[in-house]
Amino acid sequence: MHFGSNNSPLCPKTLPLLSAFLFFLTLNISGCYSKATGPYFEPLPSIDGGKALIYFYQPHIRMGAHSPSSQIVYADGKALGLLDDGGYFAYAAEPGRYSFSFKKTNDEALVLNLEAGKTYFIRWHFRLVSGYKSFSYHPFLVTVAEPVALTEIKHCRKIQR
Repeated sequence: MHFGSNNSPLCPKTLPLLSAFLFFLTLNISGCYSKATGPYFEPLPSIDGGKALIYFYQPHIRMGAHSPSSQIVYADGKALGLLDDGGYFAYAAEPGRYSFSFKKTNDEALVLNLEAGKTYFIRWHFRLVSGYKSFSYHPFLVTVAEPVALTEIKHCRKIQR
């Protein structure tokens, strides 16, 4: 038996099916990989009193057969970290005014005046955008009140860098 004969399990009729199966399997495996593999959320015990503490988080969300892609969080154009599905990371910042976004530019940025000693929770959020015969999502950042954030973030894992 040789490759390509009609008696072979890999005959020309089955190759397209096998190729499609392997392609979609690869997409699903790579789409499910998350950098959020650390321990579940636990608040940091303390921070330098002269800084503000920010938790960036993205609760696990399924969008059809896929999870949202990872996004880099920027503060005034400087990359802070990667935000991934089901994950969180903490960032200590000097007090002051900051523009947080998923782009180096401040398009649709979340602008906050951070105060020393305070804790902030910033969540990944999205809106659906209608396209020709499809929908896509447009991610952005929102602040969340601490009581609500603590119920959401407890299901998130720390993002390993």
